Amino acid sequence: LTGIIAFRLLGDKLTTRSLAGIIIGFIGIATVILLPVIEEGDKFSGNLTGNLLIAIGVVCYSIYLVLSKKAQKHHSPATINNAFIFLTTILLFPFFLLELIISPPWWNNVTLSSFSSLIYTAVFGTIGLYLVKQYSVKHGGALITSLSMYLVPVFTFTLAYILLGEGLTTGLVIGGALALLGVFLVTSK
Repeated sequence: LTGIIAFRLLGDKLTTRSLAGIIIGFIGIATVILLPVIEEGDKFSGNLTGNLLIAIGVVCYSIYLVLSKKAQKHHSPATINNAFIFLTTILLFPFFLLELIISPPWWNNVTLSSFSSLIYTAVFGTIGLYLVKQYSVKHGGALITSLSMYLVPVFTFTLAYILLGEGLTTGLVIGGALALLGVFLVTSK
């Protein structure tokens, strides 16, 4: 999706190999997203609504990456990252106020350990991650950066299997393998 959006908005070129990799990777991820329908009743295949919400997130993320590449013609990756975080803060602020009205102040019960985890996640998991993504867009392009989205479900399911003892289904393994093959085809020369 990012490759097609970048082709339309930025005039980026798509090679036959890249297009094949995108299609194979998409089939792999579509397999993972549709597992609740394909493997009906398997408790490890997920929930279709949740998987579709993730798919919507991927579409939004693809648009974000392509628009980031376009914005980098006039702004640095750090400036775009700061604008992204500032805008997100402004957009989410009304929800913060709503939560203050609905529920008692949650921060009264936050431990030092929880607060430290929150700071770590904010600095490394948000600010740092998105800054690295912006530099990746600048030096590798929106398409290459977007391929990390193909890898997230594969590594998430693998780590959940190893660390949490969750099950792997045949569909997850096949979908993950196709996603990895797609990433390999696009990124290798």
